[in-house]
Amino acid sequence: MSRILPAGQPREVRRYILALRNKHFVHDVNLWTQATPMAVIGPPGKSENVHAVLCSNITARTRDHANLNNLQLLVSSALSWVESRVDELCSEIQAELEKQPYDVLLAQPAPPAYYAATAQDVTKPR
Repeated sequence: MSRILPAGQPREVRRYILALRNKHFVHDVNLWTQATPMAVIGPPGKSENVHAVLCSNITARTRDHANLNNLQLLVSSALSWVESRVDELCSEIQAELEKQPYDVLLAQPAPPAYYAATAQDVTKPR
């Protein structure tokens, strides 16, 4: 990550967002979601001592303005790095191609025609 995100807040935000992901999607072991099983005991003299068994589920909010802003900062930092790296690689490729004779460059195959993906293509790899 040190090559993509600068030290300080961007890396701290990344660690935090990954922790949120781990808490909610990957592991779901956290104090922000608490499920408490319980039994409702009926009043004395009834035929059933236990009226019901239920589970209370309480989840703290994490999709809030601060977290969404932090996610945006993280995405912006990563995107900036990706764009910079693409520019560097394009320059390197251009320099390598410049070493080729003109007729070799012209002899390269044409790029494939554009294919407009459809809904049926969603499960197909490129």
